[in-house]
Amino acid sequence: MPTIGIEAVPKANAIEAAKGVKRALAELKERFPSDLDYQVTIDTTRAVTEGIREIVAQKKLKGTKNPFIELQFLVLKSNQHQMKEIKKLGKDLGVNSVTLKTAQFYDFEKGNPQIPDINRFARYKKTNNGLYKIKNRLPNHCFRMWRGCVITWDGQVVPCCFDKDALFIMGSVEDSPFADIWANKNYSRFRWKILHNRKNMGMCRNCTEGM
Repeated sequence: MPTIGIEAVPKANAIEAAKGVKRALAELKERFPSDLDYQVTIDTTRAVTEGIREIVAQKKLKGTKNPFIELQFLVLKSNQHQMKEIKKLGKDLGVNSVTLKTAQFYDFEKGNPQIPDINRFARYKKTNNGLYKIKNRLPNHCFRMWRGCVITWDGQVVPCCFDKDALFIMGSVEDSPFADIWANKNYSRFRWKILHNRKNMGMCRNCTEGM
């Protein structure tokens, strides 16, 4: 039996792409010979959707409101037309919230083809000289410093998801209780820097979160 592998282009919405492939196959089947059929043997997107469904089911079974399930969608020019679809998916899955997020680009000054046309979901704006700049004025505060953090796969605690390379490690849950890390000197010093000169923090200069 011949096998056809389908791979999504970079930055495509894998879940919506898989749904589109299945719709196309169903339509094509109507023109198949009577002795020809197709079967989807591997769907890597099911790990996402079925995992969410299982968590939702367990919450209902236990009668608990936690954990709070948020489905996040990074809005790009290539997928901005799918925002209604992702909201519908969130409703179908039973998540608590669907959040549409703006995309971060490292080299944004000269623009990027993936910056959305919809101004609300574009983190950057074009200036009179033709270059782009971030919309945020970067005031010296960020609620994320007191609301949450990120724990990496190996137990390192970093202040937020913008620390993609774990450059600002506050401690490790392998070595210390999380409550101790949350209140330690490293964390207090980092928060102080945010409150006094946020623009000096490299990872914060390209951020609109925490406002």
